Amino acid sequence: ERGLWVLDISKPKAPAVIEFVDTPGYARALAVIGDRLFLADGGRGIRIYGIQNRSDPEFLGSFEAMENAQAIVGKGEYIYVANAQGGVIIFNIADPAKIEPVGSFKTRGTALDIAMWGDTVFVAEGAQGVEAVDVSNPSRPTGITIHTDFSLGNALSLELSPAQGRLFVADGENGLKVFNITNPAEPRLIYELASNGRLQDLSLMSNLAYLADAGGGIRVVLLMTEDMIFELEGDSRAAHHIYWADLAPDKIAVSNLLVFGNQDGLGIYEIERKYKISPKGFAD
Repeated sequence: ERGLWVLDISKPKAPAVIEFVDTPGYARALAVIGDRLFLADGGRGIRIYGIQNRSDPEFLGSFEAMENAQAIVGKGEYIYVANAQGGVIIFNIADPAKIEPVGSFKTRGTALDIAMWGDTVFVAEGAQGVEAVDVSNPSRPTGITIHTDFSLGNALSLELSPAQGRLFVADGENGLKVFNITNPAEPRLIYELASNGRLQDLSLMSNLAYLADAGGGIRVVLLMTEDMIFELEGDSRAAHHIYWADLAPDKIAVSNLLVFGNQDGLGIYEIERKYKISPKGFAD
């Protein structure tokens, strides 16, 4: 409920707030596509900001007639929104001043998070697990019949490794599950890691997965091949959300800074070596 915050983390030991935007809803997630930021604002839908000047986001438009926007993923001229009990909503974003839905899909459960691989979106739906949706025609998305069981109990968050065709799922109290989804209709479980409390979020960087485990701190998993997956050294500080900080707006994941959030605020870690993290700063 505290809106959108813009922080300068060029000096990780002293992160500074440079802008605050008070949104009307509950800011849950965001996606950056080009020079535009799309914000999932809970019960107040989607809000769009121009970020040519990142220290002064420019409000461009919104769409509020939604159930409860939870997460966003984008491709080309479309964004795909996990809309809680409202399933998945697809928008054409060619004109940010007047975006309108072009398609929708009613999910089995509550759409909490969303990720995309090719023309397939995967939706985390809590107790209903994960659902795969074919969006090759954005105006007519269709569910993909899955012939094998995803074996999930509380899918809260997910991330995709597109190059490898791997789906990483934060399965709450059930820990981490990694699937081979090169055939979306037949996902194959290739790795499991038990949670030390409640695995709520995760973020991928190359072949490393950084996990926000509310009871076990920040955990690190290395994926080399399907037969070589290992847990590495992490940190015990509690984390509820986690993501990579991109210090160069025209590049992806060039930073060595890992940002996490918990009830105390925002924390920043530096990846000192490829497989070791250390705290650098904190902002409440």
